[in-house]
Amino acid sequence: MVTKPSANSEQSEVERTRTDAWLGMERAEKIPELLARRILREITQKNLGAGDRLPSEAEMLAQFGAGRASLREALRILEIHGIIRIKPGPHGGPRVTDLSPSDFGQTTTVYLQRAGADFQELLEARLVIEPVMARLAAQRLTPENAERIRAAAEWGWEAVDASAEVWSAATEEFHTVVAGASGNRVLDLQASSLISIERNRVGPIFNDRKDRERTLRIHDRIAEAILGRDPVKAEELSRKHIQAVAKVMEANLGHLLAEKIEWK
Repeated sequence: MVTKPSANSEQSEVERTRTDAWLGMERAEKIPELLARRILREITQKNLGAGDRLPSEAEMLAQFGAGRASLREALRILEIHGIIRIKPGPHGGPRVTDLSPSDFGQTTTVYLQRAGADFQELLEARLVIEPVMARLAAQRLTPENAERIRAAAEWGWEAVDASAEVWSAATEEFHTVVAGASGNRVLDLQASSLISIERNRVGPIFNDRKDRERTLRIHDRIAEAILGRDPVKAEELSRKHIQAVAKVMEANLGHLLAEKIEWK
């Protein structure tokens, strides 16, 4: 005698089918992310630099055994995060980019906006991070970084009478170079991205020549402390500098500091 399936067993089978379908969709959705991670691993393992081309689409399809749609979505994920740029045209294709504080800052703003952070908190974070990085820069100074610090300090003086945009870029460069000289890539990306986020929204806070000269003299003193391998002085001067900047911003740009950071 054949036993007729009960209504409950039929319902259970339907539910299992639906569950399997959803699991299959979830796995399919994760394929581009998995591919993006594998491509990024290839970039780092092969030590590819800015401008280096990735293999052709046909080569990557054969290498990873993935579908064209999944591969293109994976490349799009990497492009969104500033890891590659996809150049159109017959001689185009995906190319590795340089690590950019602005790209990292753009990604960071997604999470800062979600957390409800404002520019006052960003300034406080700079006050914590940058003095430490100045100390590390003095402790770990290399000839290459010494030259970069000198060049950044000189550019500031060259830009003292320049437009607000050029002046702002020059002052950002000094802080970014000091961060890079710390030798800590995690802190470097974090500090440089915070500087970039602040500059893109707040812009230069000193437009008077006397104020600019005062800023450059402080930069020179920080540079001298780092080049003289004096970590205590470098940290102290950097902290006082950020504190002074914070006071000016709070007095003149308080409304901007109260703004929530938005994804840009």
